[in-house]
Amino acid sequence: MDKIRTFIAVDLPQDIKMKLDRLIASFRADGTGVRWVRAENLHITLRFLGDIKEEAVPKLAENIKNNVYGFGKFDLTLSGLGGFPNLKRPRVIWVGAGSGKQRLGDLAAAVDDACLASRFGRTDKPFSSHLTIGRIKFPKKNEKILPKIEKTSFETGPFNINAVTIFKSDLSPTGPKYTPLEVVRL
Repeated sequence: MDKIRTFIAVDLPQDIKMKLDRLIASFRADGTGVRWVRAENLHITLRFLGDIKEEAVPKLAENIKNNVYGFGKFDLTLSGLGGFPNLKRPRVIWVGAGSGKQRLGDLAAAVDDACLASRFGRTDKPFSSHLTIGRIKFPKKNEKILPKIEKTSFETGPFNINAVTIFKSDLSPTGPKYTPLEVVRL
């Protein structure tokens, strides 16, 4: 039985990905040790599953569909920048969710319930409404970029969230490649 690296996410409209890509480009020269997320890979993770059996995906999609039935589409904005664990020595640089953040959290909870019904258990971390734009391996070498991130203001207009996608993630030396396996409409 083949295992695949899997996560469940909200994909973003192309215009939002391009706006985020321009933001990332504005940081690229100052963050030489940052692995920036490519535009085509930008998404909001609702639940990371890791390696799962490929044949579990259809049942997972069915459980997500059952849990989000009647949930309905909603609008979301992105707003602000930050870092995990913080901006003093970040390992992750992120853009936060703005209006619609509560609905996004409710959607993540419904997805987590679907994962539980699919025997994946509950997530061990509380949901954080953000999308990762960069990862830092050596924070000390990237102190130059931190003041720029703190001073940068970023916001999008509202965009529609109308589906949840189960993605396969293939890792390679050139970066990950994400392939949609199942799309569940809201």
